[in-house]
Amino acid sequence: MNPLNLVRNSLCVVAIGIFLLTPFGNNEDMVNGLTAGKIYWCTMAIFPMVGLFLYKQVRDRYSCFTFSIPDLMVALFIMVLLLTYDWKLNPNATVFIFTLQMLIAWFPLRDAICKEPVLISYAVLIFLFTGIVQALWGIMQVYELADSTHPLFSTTGFFPNPGPYSGYLAFVLPVAVGYMLHVRENKNSINFDYSVVYYISAVTILLIVAVLPVGMSRSAWLAAFFSTAWVLWKYRVGRRKYRIFLKRKPRRVLLYTLLVVIVAGGLMAGLYHLKKESADGRMLIWKITTHAFLDNPVRGTGVGGFAGAYAGAQANYFAGGNATEHEKWVAGTPEAAFNEYLQILVETGIFGFLVFVVGIASIIYMGIRRKRYYAVGGLISLFIFSLTSYPLRDPSFLPGFLVLSVIAVGNNRSYESRHSRLQSYLIMLITVVLLALSGYQAYRMDNYRKWMETKALYNNKIYEVAAGKYYAPLYTGLHFEPAYLFEYAQCLGESGNPTQAIRLLQRAEGLSSDPMIRCMIGKNNMRSGRYDEAETYYRKALHLLPQRIYPYYLMTELYSHPGYYRPEKLRMTVDSVLYKRPKVENSAIREMREKVNKIVIYPVPEQNGEN
Repeated sequence: MNPLNLVRNSLCVVAIGIFLLTPFGNNEDMVNGLTAGKIYWCTMAIFPMVGLFLYKQVRDRYSCFTFSIPDLMVALFIMVLLLTYDWKLNPNATVFIFTLQMLIAWFPLRDAICKEPVLISYAVLIFLFTGIVQALWGIMQVYELADSTHPLFSTTGFFPNPGPYSGYLAFVLPVAVGYMLHVRENKNSINFDYSVVYYISAVTILLIVAVLPVGMSRSAWLAAFFSTAWVLWKYRVGRRKYRIFLKRKPRRVLLYTLLVVIVAGGLMAGLYHLKKESADGRMLIWKITTHAFLDNPVRGTGVGGFAGAYAGAQANYFAGGNATEHEKWVAGTPEAAFNEYLQILVETGIFGFLVFVVGIASIIYMGIRRKRYYAVGGLISLFIFSLTSYPLRDPSFLPGFLVLSVIAVGNNRSYESRHSRLQSYLIMLITVVLLALSGYQAYRMDNYRKWMETKALYNNKIYEVAAGKYYAPLYTGLHFEPAYLFEYAQCLGESGNPTQAIRLLQRAEGLSSDPMIRCMIGKNNMRSGRYDEAETYYRKALHLLPQRIYPYYLMTELYSHPGYYRPEKLRMTVDSVLYKRPKVENSAIREMREKVNKIVIYPVPEQNGEN
């Protein structure tokens, strides 16, 4: 390799490395900095990476990869997202644009890696490096040598909670195991000594195995176990050895198979009972999600439309009277389905779901054909984890997912094969579109920084100043964020503009499943003297989460109001506030009961030795 090409490839390695370091992104100057910071980091990393790819494309004037089924599925999925998105409501626009960025980046990354396969080895090692640092940081958090990102959990890595943190470690583990075995069989396929890969992989494996159990994520454990087992089987056993062993010792194979089934069944049952209530809550979420899908099975809700659709489906389900008491008890208001496949089904409809499934199946199939088992192992782990979580909604996972998918697909022909200039120009055009989209995303992300500055006024209850001078100018850039709409509406409501607050909250209602939004609409209707509308929204909140006491408390205030006095309804809501067992007993519940006790002469009940 000549010196100029060496410099270019070195720059590409650095750029891809910055891209893969997205899980460490955090920006405390932004609202929700752990997520927004990662999106901003990844967006900024796209510029040098894709800029270098564009330079190479302009210089070479040829394309190197052969168009295949995964490429077609990526293109079709981009079209599905654009066609199904609710452009009027514009839900979760930041995540929608980020998803488009990752999908469009598929094509220039495919072309670059096909032209320079030397990038594969470095990309994999950088990916393993992210796992080493995450695991080390988690160990430091266990021993209180580093701060956690969550007040209730000690081990979170650079993630908001232990769930995605454990999922990321499970994502890296099979890649480390597989790549160590891969280079042992194909030492000529890497550009440095085998011992370097061996020790890096071994350290990655040891650290992840040491810290993974601490996260208490059953989904991550299962993903790590099955994906790593698959990788070991492919590299150490394989179909040919298995057939020979099956032919020679069929009884032993049958015995081993039965043992595996029994152990797996016992493991699944044990993991279920480890956090039974949490597991029951997930199953209820999936049940309600299927109802939301059936409401719009063809077109879907579009990316970002899940939460609003889920809220409507759950409220209808509980209002119908078919729910059990246990379902009411474990119910929550999730913003994600905790199952990527079900959420994609809801948001993109049946056609989008089929495109997604065919796409991942074709990527895995081509990775197996090219014997890139280490990359396929990481993808299998991610797809298993996706059954009970939402990694594809987390910006930490998408760069690694993209790079491993491109590595798995590889190329249909030799790397030296060149294709028409038309395909080269098409890649150039796609790259320019990606750069423009990333520039727009980077510009938009500044709104999260301004929002963070505005929250200081909101937290100090300087509502009138905050609403007029600070929240209002941010509306165009943040009108898709339910939390922003809620804060802005509360500022308006507290400063004497309930009608305008209601309009903002009604928009937020279609974007979020949070029952507090329905409660706030009810409170602003009550301020405006629209008592019937207030009652309607209080009941919406109550149907959404039947075990919650706060809607009963608000209805108690409503029914005791001189303009809407309803003694029979008042007695029922008072009983609910005073005697209903809350999901979590806290000072807010006690305060509500004390206030209700002043409205009517009812004794505050004794619970757990407290009044």
